[in-house]
Parts: sequence; C-alpha cells; structure tokens
Amino acid sequence: MREELKEWSKAILVALLIMYLLTAFIFQKFKIPSMSMENSLLKGDYILVSKLHYGARLPITPLGIPFTHQSFMGLKSYFDKIKLPYLRIPGFTALNYNDVFVFNNPIESDQIPTDRSDFFIKRCVGLPGDTFQIKNKVCFINDNFLRPAKGLQYTYRLRTDGTPLDMSFFNTHNIKEWGPINEKLTKFQITAPNSTIEKINSLSYIEKISPVRFHKGMVPEPIFTSNVNFEWDLDNFGPILIPKKGMSIEFNSESISLYRRLIEVYENNEVSVFNNIIRINGVDTNRYTFKMDYYFAMGDNRHNSEDSRIWGFVPEDHVVGKANLIIFSKNETGPLFNSIRWDRIFRFID
Repeated sequence: MREELKEWSKAILVALLIMYLLTAFIFQKFKIPSMSMENSLLKGDYILVSKLHYGARLPITPLGIPFTHQSFMGLKSYFDKIKLPYLRIPGFTALNYNDVFVFNNPIESDQIPTDRSDFFIKRCVGLPGDTFQIKNKVCFINDNFLRPAKGLQYTYRLRTDGTPLDMSFFNTHNIKEWGPINEKLTKFQITAPNSTIEKINSLSYIEKISPVRFHKGMVPEPIFTSNVNFEWDLDNFGPILIPKKGMSIEFNSESISLYRRLIEVYENNEVSVFNNIIRINGVDTNRYTFKMDYYFAMGDNRHNSEDSRIWGFVPEDHVVGKANLIIFSKNETGPLFNSIRWDRIFRFID
C-alpha cells in the first residue's frame, strides 16, 4: 500500500510539473472578462494563448505559489523581493499588425511586478518605429491605410419613426450594448458592427442611424496625452511615433508627456521637467534612446475599450503571447446548457 501511494504521489507531482511547464512556456488558458474586444471576442469566451509564437518570457518573479497569479486565499501568492531581469526565449514569429495578443497591464507596472499585473487582451495596430494615426476612426501606419479587423464595432444613435423598441429587438439583432435616450423608447444609443448597422438601417421603421463622435473628455479615463497641446480623441488620434529599441527620439517640454512614463517607469530613469528644461538622470537633454520595443494596442469595441489611446504604449516585456483559439464559450446569463455558444467552440481567432 505504501509503495502504491508513493507511485501515485510521483505520478501526480510529474503531472503537475508538466502542467506548470506547459502553462509557463507553451500555452495558457484565459477567460475574456469584458466586452472590449467584441464583436471579435465575446465576454465569456475561453481562449488558448500561445507563448511560443513571440517566445516565452522567463518569470520575473520566480518565487510564488504555482498556478496562481496575484493572490491565494486572500494573500499575496508571490515573493517580490527577488526579481530577475527581463529575458525571452526566441519565438518563431514577431508580433504583427492585427494580431490579437495578451499582455500585462502597463498601468500597474509601478505598483506590481510586470509578470504579476492583470492580463489585458487587445489587437495590435502599431509596431515599433511606426508613426500611428487615427483619422475619423480609420487607422493609418506611416500614412498608409491599415486593414481593419472584421469584428470592429462602434457606437451609434438610433431613431425610429415613432415605433417603440424593446429588448426583443436588440436580442434578435444580437446587440448587447444599448440604452434608451427618451422615455418613448424611440431613440437609443447602441454599439454594433457595420454589418448589423447596415441590416437594421434597411428596416422600414428605422428612421436614422448616426455615428457618435467621442470627443476629448467623453471617455471615463483621461487619455494619456491629456496635455492641452494634444487635442486628440478616440476617433482622431495622433500622429504619434511608436518607440523602437535603439531609436533616439527628440522631444520638448510638451511632447515629453507622450514618452515620460516609458522613460521613467518602464526603463527605470529619473525624469524631471522644470522651466521647460528636461532632465533625465540629472542630465539636461532633449533626446532619449529607448531600450525596448513598444506597441500600440486597441480593442475591437472601439468606443468601449480602455487601450493605448487611454494609457499609452505596451512595452515588449509586458507581452505574454498570441491569442490563437477559442476553446469554449458561455453566455454568463441563462441556464448552463442553453448558454453555451456551441458555434464558437474551437474557433480560430482572426
């Protein structure tokens, strides 16, 4: 009995070790927690993220409870007194335009170790060295049109000819984000992809559908370029240069606001600006050479996504992996069996 128990213990330990190595270096499962990537990824989708594509990042805080991220039973699950430098195993591809990728939350970098901050998932729309710009909702790279993803959706105002609409209308057309603007239920604000808008706009009782313009100041969090000299918003943004490793960028006391967090927080320098004089590590300068690559990321739900337009660039050491496959999907409302989205199971992510 003792020998049998010993063999079982060995088998369980080996299985746990293999599972840990697979999760750390090969792939990891995530659940989509919000609507920021709709209509491409839905809240309740379970996805598989490959760490091999871009190369697995070695642990920065290696000491912690296995299979936990930030906490275990209400307590911190990792020991952050020992930190390792950022290193990545070579991958077999580079992060590219329109890749859907997972990364650690850049906003938490000055509070939590990089590999222990929350996970975000967005679409890559700008690469290191690019000049990125949004003109009337359309993305441009170095003045060239960037092909949009299929699942993009925006916010619109809808008005009927006096016919009231109820929940059944929005359920029928698979519109998840909607709200009435008047008590008669004839005016609404909705969020939907272009294909849905074209379909409902052809209905006889729909009088008008017009896009909502999200001006500066209409978003819940300040845009990272909130400096008064940058009148950018969610639909018209930039142009902005995305830093590349080894690239030297010149700036002044106004444009330093675009890059200060990168220099100060992600690349560990001391930055001060006083009387229009920029000082980095005690030296007066108007130029900085970056040590890492950076990316620009946006959610496919373009008017309901906190992304690079809000908090800035994604540093390369925050990148976790490429989202490849939806392995399961469940609507979080309704009975268990009926809420499973069978048509999304084992669907590749575009």
